[in-house]
Amino acid sequence: MHFIPTLIGILLFFPLFKVAYKYPALGLSLIGFLALRRVLDAALYQSFWQHDLLPYLLRGAKVLSYIGYGMAAATLLALFHRYTPLERARWSRLLAALLVFLFGFKLAATVQVIETGRWAFTNIPGYWADFLMPVLLMGLCLSLSGRSWPALLSRGARYAFGIYLCHPIFLDLAEIALHRTGLSPIQLVTAKIAFTVPSTCLFVWSLEKTRWFAWTVGLGRAPRLRHLRFRKSHTQEANHAHQH
Repeated sequence: MHFIPTLIGILLFFPLFKVAYKYPALGLSLIGFLALRRVLDAALYQSFWQHDLLPYLLRGAKVLSYIGYGMAAATLLALFHRYTPLERARWSRLLAALLVFLFGFKLAATVQVIETGRWAFTNIPGYWADFLMPVLLMGLCLSLSGRSWPALLSRGARYAFGIYLCHPIFLDLAEIALHRTGLSPIQLVTAKIAFTVPSTCLFVWSLEKTRWFAWTVGLGRAPRLRHLRFRKSHTQEANHAHQH
């Protein structure tokens, strides 16, 4: 659940996002925030390695840098509201081309990570591709929102949050099971994906069928606790009787 405190921290800056909605050019501040993230990460790892404060400082740096995503999201929403579907669709080809371009750098960085078994901290093109692709992908989806898409996509999209939320469970199980197996990095990655993706999908689909847990993955309403309603009504009756 590492992303929950990050999300809460980002929401504290919601007034800034409202400003970006009013002035969409502020969405470009994402570049500055991501540059700041890279500088802070390098400084913090170097100065606080193996220190108890390091995880907290890194979390603070992540929250600070991810403000840029909130600014970019507000900008995309503003542009979505200000332009017609036809006008937005004109941007789709450019956004798609930029995504393919960045994906090439991201793929090269991923291959480097798999081959070495270590995170490619020094791969600068891979860093920018990794952190800019989500914004461009969101922009592409919004630019194509006016088209008619198969209903199957809408039905499947409702499971996306649950899959994202639950996948660490099965990823950890896969890493435990594959520990000390002697597999190569590419074999490890393939095995983890082959186990984690279908297991997570099946788990989220199973949660949807339960009354008490479907809401935890955004697939149902939160259950109403009867005893809480009883205590509330009982307290109201007691107060009413006391007043008379």
